Amino acid sequence: MSVTKRRVGLSSRSLGEMGHTWWQRLGLWISIFGILIVTGCGSPNTVAVTPPTESIDTSTSVSTSIRIAESPGFAIDYRVTSQWGNGFTAEVTLHNSSAEPIPAWTLNWTFPQTQTQITNLWNGTHSQSGSQVTVSNLSHNSLIPAGGSINFGFQASYPGGDLTTPVEFVFNGQPLSQPTPTPAALACLVDYSISSSWNEGFVANLTIRNLGGSVTGWTLGFDFPTDGVTITNLWNGTVTQTGRTIQVTNLDWNKTIPANGTASVGFQAAHQGGSLTPTGFRLNGVPCTGQPATPIPSTSPIPANSIIILNAPEIEGIPYLTGQTIELYASARDANNQDISSQITWTNTEGENLGTGSNLSYQAQATKAETVTAQISLGSNIKTAQVSLTADSKAVRAAAAQGVLFDVVLHPPISLTGR
Repeated sequence: MSVTKRRVGLSSRSLGEMGHTWWQRLGLWISIFGILIVTGCGSPNTVAVTPPTESIDTSTSVSTSIRIAESPGFAIDYRVTSQWGNGFTAEVTLHNSSAEPIPAWTLNWTFPQTQTQITNLWNGTHSQSGSQVTVSNLSHNSLIPAGGSINFGFQASYPGGDLTTPVEFVFNGQPLSQPTPTPAALACLVDYSISSSWNEGFVANLTIRNLGGSVTGWTLGFDFPTDGVTITNLWNGTVTQTGRTIQVTNLDWNKTIPANGTASVGFQAAHQGGSLTPTGFRLNGVPCTGQPATPIPSTSPIPANSIIILNAPEIEGIPYLTGQTIELYASARDANNQDISSQITWTNTEGENLGTGSNLSYQAQATKAETVTAQISLGSNIKTAQVSLTADSKAVRAAAAQGVLFDVVLHPPISLTGR
């Protein structure tokens, strides 16, 4: 068997036959070399990559503006406009709601993250020493007119992770306060179980599940469906019992139930038969059905060393059927502006104790004018807030809720809606 070998290619002779001058031969070789490059000969799997024509923005835009500091007639809004791995940009707006213009301004604040460093700032001049920042006006924005506002922005680097907002604002030498945030609506569920029982007694456990915003200072109310159940011992709280109705108030160490958090209470009780499962669980007056309170009580901040019934405006003038439960909410703060609402005591016109804590479930009585008082002791000083209710055989109406705080009234209270 013979094999014929054939060389494939272009010999020098064939090239000579295609062109007889040296420049013709050179041109032909250049053409062949170009063809080999285009077809990828000798360079398999070669892929041409075209660079992108547009840059990719990996930053996150945050457009929500928050009220970060305020004083009477003045407020500061803060907004993070973009954020990336180790940097962010922010906008600060100064609002002058007073009747007088502000001719010049200087703003100081502190970065909680000590490694945060401003790298660029516009519409102002700035200096920074560690975590302390000072920003002053330029000539074109020195004046903040009455009822007007100005803003400036900055870019900063920070160590990464969760981005914290500035604190300790001082405007023109005056410290500003941090606004009291509006708490989320209260919503809750209660898990109840009997761990042991015998002929005339039982032990039960309750777990309060907070499905709304954080709660500081709480009272859990519930009712036994039958008479004859008496709580003889309770732990993780203090208890008051009136007939079938129970109210459990927090201790100091468990007064706060964070959002999505829980608090547990247990008790031992004697009974005379019948159902041992309570009904009508309510946390600070809100039924524990898993749904927010409706209506949500007013959450306006109150001054230090005072007490107020928060939802009095909501119940004013609303008719209530005799026997219907009226939920009252109160808030109190001491001289240091600390919340002491859990120490509130509620009394009726006769001075009888109706309950303790920040809320009261009051059941309207027929043919009776009633003044309900929320009271707090601040050392030797006693502060009270009142709401007057008038009842007849058809309905109960809530009177004007004294939005003004006052000391203990020594003369008999006057019903604002007496018949």
